[in-house]
Amino acid sequence: MRLTKEQKQAYKEYTIDSIMHYENEKLRNPIKYFFHIFYKEQGWEINKMGEMKALTEWLMGLPSVIYLPYNYGEQIELAKKFGSIPQKSTEKEEQKIIDNYYNFFANILINLRNKENK
Repeated sequence: MRLTKEQKQAYKEYTIDSIMHYENEKLRNPIKYFFHIFYKEQGWEINKMGEMKALTEWLMGLPSVIYLPYNYGEQIELAKKFGSIPQKSTEKEEQKIIDNYYNFFANILINLRNKENK
C-alpha cells in the first residue's frame, strides 16, 4: 500500500517529535541532533555496512535519542493510527509492518536529513 502525501507528512512529524535530547532539553534542530549522535555512536558501523543498514540496526537497538514503539502490538497500532493498514488488518498485513518497521523509520530519517541538507 502506498502512503498518501498526508500520511507521509504525519509520519515525518511523528518521527521528528520522537527525537529526544539526552537531557530532555528542547531541540532546535532534532534531525541534525539525531544524526550527530548517530554518527558519533555508530561511525565504525556506518563505514562497515553503510548508512542505511547501520541506522536500521541502531534503531533496532533502541537508542535513547529517539523513542519509537518497540513491541509488535504498538507498532501495529501506530500503523493503524496513520492508516498504513486497515483497522481490521490481516495477519499478513501486520507482519509486513513488523518486518519493515525499523527500515521504514530509517528511510524517513535519512530523507528528512537529506531534505534539510539541500
